[in-house]
Amino acid sequence: MATLSTEFVNLGQAASEKTGIVGRLVNKLAESVVAARTYNELNALTDAQLRDIGIYRNDITNIAFGKNK
Repeated sequence: MATLSTEFVNLGQAASEKTGIVGRLVNKLAESVVAARTYNELNALTDAQLRDIGIYRNDITNIAFGKNK
């Protein structure tokens, strides 16, 4: 899965200058892959590890999917 997500991120970076439908779709897909990976990695940490980096478990969704703005 790491290879797959890396490929999508690379596609998203390559398409970031494109404004067409395909470019926007690839960007959204890349953002979704990164958000899901962030969520999974943070969720796999213990509560003590999360505390060490200043995050509470109930903040993970907001952090991963960018809803903390």
